[in-house]
Amino acid sequence: MAYRMELPDTRPADDCEGLKKLQKDLLGLAEGLFGQRDGCWMICPPDFDLDDNQPHIYYPKPFAKIVQIKLVPKANDKWPIALYQMAHEVIHLLNPKENDLETGFRDSANVLEEGVACAFSFYVLYKYGIDVKPFKIASKKSYRCAHKLVARLPKGNISAAKRIRREMPRGTSFSRVTAKDLKRIFPCMDTEHADALTV
Repeated sequence: MAYRMELPDTRPADDCEGLKKLQKDLLGLAEGLFGQRDGCWMICPPDFDLDDNQPHIYYPKPFAKIVQIKLVPKANDKWPIALYQMAHEVIHLLNPKENDLETGFRDSANVLEEGVACAFSFYVLYKYGIDVKPFKIASKKSYRCAHKLVARLPKGNISAAKRIRREMPRGTSFSRVTAKDLKRIFPCMDTEHADALTV
């Protein structure tokens, strides 16, 4: 039987140290699979955003390389939800988006990065012995589509994502991968699939 990781028996909203440790563990797992994160960014401990219903990456200081995961209130009481949300956002911590110095706009992740984030969150749930099915059903339609596109990559989502990171220049984010890159890495991949992943 595979070793299962365990969650704390506290309430996430009351356990800052537990959340911090979980983020560290998940980031370590992600780096072990996909390579080192961009170390130029300072990562703050995770927190909750009471005014948003979507977990996200937050940039607390304009034009500074500081980033933080914001979970949503649904995760206040339930570790499996906090785990699921944090695992998804951890993929975005590998290469946080650069700030456009003129507009302050931060570009969004492409379909490939969102699909890998979904795949990683399901992989993590499995590692913790948590049923993935309800999370798959409840996820946004755009995430389900992104995950399906990534799952169609050769050898499945996690293996394919590892290969992409390994065969791109060191530190390249999933969102910087082009359709041309994907076709080079996976020569049998059709153009339509490559294009759909890189928008």
